[in-house]
Amino acid sequence: MKILIDSGATKSDCILLTDNEKYIHHFTCRGINANYCDDNYIFDVLDYFQKEIRSKTAEMISDIAYYGAGCGNTENGERIATLLSKVFPNISTKVGSDLLGMCRLLSPGKAGMIAILGTGASACLFNGEEIVRQAPSLGYLLGDEGSGTYIGKLFIISYFRKELPSEILTDFEQEFQLTATQILHKIYQEKSPNLFFASLSPFIAAHQKNIFIQDLLDRAFNDFFEKQILFFDDYRDYSLSIAGSVAFHFAESIKKNAHRYGVTMGNLTASPLIYYQQSS
Repeated sequence: MKILIDSGATKSDCILLTDNEKYIHHFTCRGINANYCDDNYIFDVLDYFQKEIRSKTAEMISDIAYYGAGCGNTENGERIATLLSKVFPNISTKVGSDLLGMCRLLSPGKAGMIAILGTGASACLFNGEEIVRQAPSLGYLLGDEGSGTYIGKLFIISYFRKELPSEILTDFEQEFQLTATQILHKIYQEKSPNLFFASLSPFIAAHQKNIFIQDLLDRAFNDFFEKQILFFDDYRDYSLSIAGSVAFHFAESIKKNAHRYGVTMGNLTASPLIYYQQSS
């Protein structure tokens, strides 16, 4: 049996597979970004998956493939591999970036542009086996255009500049019960403000028929295409597949902006592992 783990900043997905990679079961837990999470936190998430898997089967696990946020560099990849070996001893392990994992799941053996639009954002050109070029993502402080964090930041900026329509402002205050002071505390004093910004995505999605929200989304996805997709001079030569919660909730706005730039769209899915499950 095999294990396939895809971990973003907000949630981690794990699929249990047969040796010939047929779907058995899907588990979900807290997110892991190796750039921000300490070893104890990561160990706890992996241990949760181990216990859930053992509750489903006593068969031997032969391979683990882990694709996670923050694992695009050697140091973090080695950290995750070490923690996996503690939770799943004597099992062959491969660790790669969440973007590489998405490429291999959404476009196996086929060249294309692949992007993540979830809590964070990233995009690359994939040759069917490996990433050959990647656009600079820069993280939530400097980049992540089009991500849940980016959209949430645009919304909160509009909130503080008193630009929100009255009906949106009223709904926001009723749903979140936060004062301006509390919002600033979450952004500047609490850990992982990117998760706070991204947590606003469901609210924004529920109001996306509002013209103000549509304009906000257009700004966010225009920036995504300008900075992440037009980075590749030959972007019109490939279709673009995107996975992540933002890709799922805001598909129509993304498609509209893709058309504006002459980008051919491929798959849009909430999770590459769910796409794998459905296509198995």
